[in-house]
Amino acid sequence: MSRFVALLLLLSLGCGGNGSDSGKGTVRGQVVNSRGLPEMGASVMAGDTSAQTDVSGNYSLSVPAGEVSLRVELGWFETAEKSATVAAGQATVLDVQLAPMAPRLLPEDRALAEKHNQTFDWKRDKLSIALIQSPTRGGLERAIYLRNPALYTDTSGQLPLVPATPPSLAPQAAAFSFPMPREAPSRDAEALDLATLTDRIEQTPLTAEEIAGAFGWEPAVLKFLARWNLEKAADLYYANQAVQQQTWGQTAQVPPQAITEGYLHAGKEIWVKIAFEDFLAVGAGVADDDGDGKKEVFARVNGNLFGEEILAQLAAYSTARLEPARLRSAVQGVLDDLYSRTNPVLVRTIGQPYEIAGLGSITYPLAVIEHLGAGKIVNVLLMSSPAAVPQGKEGVDP
Repeated sequence: MSRFVALLLLLSLGCGGNGSDSGKGTVRGQVVNSRGLPEMGASVMAGDTSAQTDVSGNYSLSVPAGEVSLRVELGWFETAEKSATVAAGQATVLDVQLAPMAPRLLPEDRALAEKHNQTFDWKRDKLSIALIQSPTRGGLERAIYLRNPALYTDTSGQLPLVPATPPSLAPQAAAFSFPMPREAPSRDAEALDLATLTDRIEQTPLTAEEIAGAFGWEPAVLKFLARWNLEKAADLYYANQAVQQQTWGQTAQVPPQAITEGYLHAGKEIWVKIAFEDFLAVGAGVADDDGDGKKEVFARVNGNLFGEEILAQLAAYSTARLEPARLRSAVQGVLDDLYSRTNPVLVRTIGQPYEIAGLGSITYPLAVIEHLGAGKIVNVLLMSSPAAVPQGKEGVDP
């Protein structure tokens, strides 16, 4: 036997059962959520070996044969750990179902939020901490859109608007008029029932529960309803334009007022809050009762601008409780909507601590958002523990 043939034989023997790969096997499987849907981007770890799940939730790891402990991590979900015995040269299937992390409000987080909010000024501060009382799409989006420093428009350079007859509520409503634009289906009709105008929400027929179920007008009407059915929602869509385009006979670079919040009353009425910019001179009886720096009035929307389907959609939007998985998609939906305005980035998900310089650490947030396009303004969202979500009542998709 030649030396060359002997060397080949030796190498072939060395590549047999005792080679470097002979003691390894494969563990593979799929990572799904509690509804059985695949989760992409989950980190799957076994010792020093790791991989991420693909778009179908699948993963594959080459691991030493024997008992293998698997650890799976993904934002918004509890960390999962599973074990399996892997045989050399064999593939072992190990599927993993992730349980969602449930929102909860820790006493120390509430105390820190209350301390910060005692002096919070949404026109000046770079940090907001919002407490969401219930896991609804309306509650979530209202917390992000309202009094968010990232969405504040500085109107200090706007010339004052001083109408010849300022809009007034004392001794009675005067000078108010918000005709629908010509392109609206209900063209030229009044957007609001002017006879219902009032300065304080307590003077409306809204109940405490209805007030608590308030929804932000922009995310609810201009985005949610417009995606659902723009044709059916057209009049409500244009109602805000009707309010904004009233410049009181003068010229304004920034709309002097806008609809900011909506409320459902008795299942058949829509009421709104209209907030005025401080460069508009308003008359007697209009005050800033909620302390956000803007005077406001409340009124009922013209009932001819919407039908029962709109009421049903808004009711689901503002009251249907969302399971944790849908809270995650709702937060991402808001980030997508705000992308071109503030470039928001989700820097912490549920349960991931966030340190606030000079204030302390939020131990268990729902989410933390940094608006990179607005000077790194930060929104911290906290949420009380949700009640159980009834079967089939998880909320509506946009």
